[in-house]
Amino acid sequence: MYLLPVNVEYVESIIEKERPDGIMLAYGGQTALNCGVNLAQAGILEKYGVHVLGTKFRRFKELRIDNSS
Repeated sequence: MYLLPVNVEYVESIIEKERPDGIMLAYGGQTALNCGVNLAQAGILEKYGVHVLGTKFRRFKELRIDNSS
């Protein structure tokens, strides 16, 4: 278990260390969803060969909410 912020930098460090085959973005609410989309857009999931499990990733991108404003 990790008690770290859910953002691209921290999640990439965990992926690099743990080398998971897949991740589920449906658990963790909007924060996990947005982080997963950002990981994919940055090429991190592809870089480490991590697959998104469960709901098709294309659908997650449609649901993404931008809270940057």
